[in-house]
Amino acid sequence: MKDRTREALFNRLREFVPGRPVIDLFAGTGALGLEALSRGARSLTAIEGHPESAQTLRQNIHQLGLSSRASVVCTDVFLWTGSWGEPHSTSSLPMDLEPTCIFCCPPYDLYRTREEDLLDFVATICRHTAPESVLVIESETTWRSDRLPEPERWTRHDYRPASLHIRWPVITDRSEL
Repeated sequence: MKDRTREALFNRLREFVPGRPVIDLFAGTGALGLEALSRGARSLTAIEGHPESAQTLRQNIHQLGLSSRASVVCTDVFLWTGSWGEPHSTSSLPMDLEPTCIFCCPPYDLYRTREEDLLDFVATICRHTAPESVLVIESETTWRSDRLPEPERWTRHDYRPASLHIRWPVITDRSEL
């Protein structure tokens, strides 16, 4: 994700990051998750399937002194989410218990080669998150996002060549409205 796109994203999410756990799916270099930590996120779980990228991210976390707040899981993201339905899942994450901020920035070619898997994957994430959670998906601007679950909860923001699709939280405390 380009710097200007990341900056625009965090400007939109300013109230939804501080104090929350963050999950960075397809983490790559970890730029999104590390930025979230710098903006007050409580913790980071980065999921990255490429071993060398995962190792580089671990080293960056260590060098930044964030080892107590960040962890890296080196696995295929699709396999990792498959364990959520199992009793005593190894993915012991608070996603269904507390509001979480989730970043999902898969390689763009997955939108062509595994689009159905990605849509199922997003639906799984939506089912396993607290209603107050925020989910951000990055895609190319050419990708049609009209098949995302619960379309009324999503907004799209184009920053060519990328589009950000944000699934906003359900407001459970209406006293602030």
